[in-house]
Amino acid sequence: MNREYRFSSLLTVAIAVCMIAVPECLFAQDDEPRLSNALSRKLQNEIIPALESENDYLFMQAVGPVIESGDLRLYEAIERFCQQNGLASVQEKYVDLKIQMVETGLADPRERIELSVAALIAQELTSRIRAINDRVSGTDIMQDPLVAPTNWRDGEDFFWDIHVAKNELVNAGRMLEYSVAVLMPHVRKVERSEDFDLIAIYQDVESLAVELPALHRDMIEREAECRLQRLALAHRTLTGTADFENLLLAAMALEIDGPLLEDFFESNNAGTIQRIPLQNTEAHLLEVRSKLETARESNETVIEKATLFRNGLHYWYRGRYGTGPLAYGLLKSPAAMNSTEAMAGLFMPRDPSYVIHEDYPGEEAYDPGYERRHYYTWAVEQRQFFSAYRSRDTTERQALSAEAERSEKQIERFY
Repeated sequence: MNREYRFSSLLTVAIAVCMIAVPECLFAQDDEPRLSNALSRKLQNEIIPALESENDYLFMQAVGPVIESGDLRLYEAIERFCQQNGLASVQEKYVDLKIQMVETGLADPRERIELSVAALIAQELTSRIRAINDRVSGTDIMQDPLVAPTNWRDGEDFFWDIHVAKNELVNAGRMLEYSVAVLMPHVRKVERSEDFDLIAIYQDVESLAVELPALHRDMIEREAECRLQRLALAHRTLTGTADFENLLLAAMALEIDGPLLEDFFESNNAGTIQRIPLQNTEAHLLEVRSKLETARESNETVIEKATLFRNGLHYWYRGRYGTGPLAYGLLKSPAAMNSTEAMAGLFMPRDPSYVIHEDYPGEEAYDPGYERRHYYTWAVEQRQFFSAYRSRDTTERQALSAEAERSEKQIERFY
């Protein structure tokens, strides 16, 4: 009796210890395949710590080989752990990091990878492209009948949404290019395959290769049609009688829309344009140039001020809210050394952030989410950054605080 009791007690203790030591996700449910002891140890000792660290390098070192090896049992166990602990999907993060490595020159987009990995990347990217297509198709400019805004404020929001949507389509185009690049070496294998999921992924990529450029083209033509209407409004305002505020807004619109429309009608002809109101390209080009010339002659000073103001605002906005891909947004990628596009490109917020002023109560406040990092950068570069809170006596702290205030005044010109 004693021996049986002792044995059952030891067994109970051993089970309890195992339950404490092993994460919940390792207990296989009825419909979940069991992992071998070796894979369980690998998951617990290497992969889970890498996931919890949120370190991209450790993630690629620990999880990348699992995905690339095609080990479905371990991959599914990792995904279950992420789901149970509120972590991002392994597939999403892996694809994000692969794209970052290609964009920063750390990986060759033409690198041949296994078909299973190529299919995983293509599946994730086509899903994202479809989501972008749905968002863009739902914007105001893509609705029929096409209605252009009739005042400056609505026009600003309208064309900003177009700008964001076009950038999203450019990003979708890059995703599509990468999907094609990873699948292309396996075309013959896919064509001979009887895997319906794999064939569906390949067909989706083929379909998007037709749909995406068509959607982008349609948006560009619709934008040109709306800009023609705003250019006409700007021309009437600048050649008529209006207060300075309306003249300034009209001048800014004129100098944005005019050059864009000139470029559009110079690079297209009736045979390449689908929308009927735009097909008389020669007449539209002459009209745009005529309106630009007469409006500039009528208000040369206002247009000069509007151009300078817009350029300053543009670069201030880039400096305030633009973030690069590295070092928490402070650095651009190494590709910027060899590419003008990579040098100019920044991540920008979809909704412009602003600070609420007491004169505008009731407005919703937006926070950019990070400090005025340039302030600290400038302060360090000028050797004007002081710490006033070390273990010092009161007199010294006050002196340092006063010096810091003087230093702040010296760099106010940067604002």
